[in-house]
Amino acid sequence: MVNKKVTIEDLAVMVQKGFKDTARKEEMDKRFDEVDKRFLGINQELVDLKSDVSYLKSRVEEIGRVLERHDELLEEHSEELKIIHKILDDLTDPKNKKHIVTYQEFLALESRVIDLEKKVGVQKI
Repeated sequence: MVNKKVTIEDLAVMVQKGFKDTARKEEMDKRFDEVDKRFLGINQELVDLKSDVSYLKSRVEEIGRVLERHDELLEEHSEELKIIHKILDDLTDPKNKKHIVTYQEFLALESRVIDLEKKVGVQKI
């Protein structure tokens, strides 16, 4: 190896270069710290979003189950209403021997009875 004499100026340049490299490294470390903080914030937002999505999925599934049950109940009630309508149609059919009087028929009969009572002169009790 060749021994080279280092002058004070050479030494000053080397020290100055070392300070510049150190300043750049500190600046880079600071920037990396800022980037790390931003990534941590983004990570937390992703965790929060995943939690929200999971909650919403469970709520949608619950609503789906409730709607299925309501659909079943509506179907059952629809069938029951068809049966009730059939029975009412049969009971209100004037041709049926077991005919019942509807409310409209009752009002018409009541009106006729009142008119008849007036003609005959019967007083209500």
